[in-house]
Amino acid sequence: DGFIMLSYRFISNFELRQFNNIMDLAVPYAVGTTLLFSLDDKAVGYICYEGTSSYIMNFEVFKPFRGKGYSKIMFKHFINAIRPYNNIVQLRPLDDSLKKYYVKLGFVNDGDKMNYDLNKRI
Repeated sequence: DGFIMLSYRFISNFELRQFNNIMDLAVPYAVGTTLLFSLDDKAVGYICYEGTSSYIMNFEVFKPFRGKGYSKIMFKHFINAIRPYNNIVQLRPLDDSLKKYYVKLGFVNDGDKMNYDLNKRI
């Protein structure tokens, strides 16, 4: 995945609402800090998180880009962006298949939530 360089930027909730309408996102927008990832000026996906605790509320790769390794690249960028501010990332997956995927990314299952230790390298 080293040759694929995704760019990212913080976007407002207003912009995220527009993507909800355009991209028909699976999860409604959430109030938080959002990183929008793109490749060649095309939106690939986003991660919306609660900034002070680094709790991931939404993590989505848009349908045309799924299955191509972008989520792993997005997650690496996200981790590098927030590492200076927090020690742990948390999320609550919607179903068991997502839990398995997050374990592959390095999350540890802790009951109904999952944790990622930011002190380790990915």
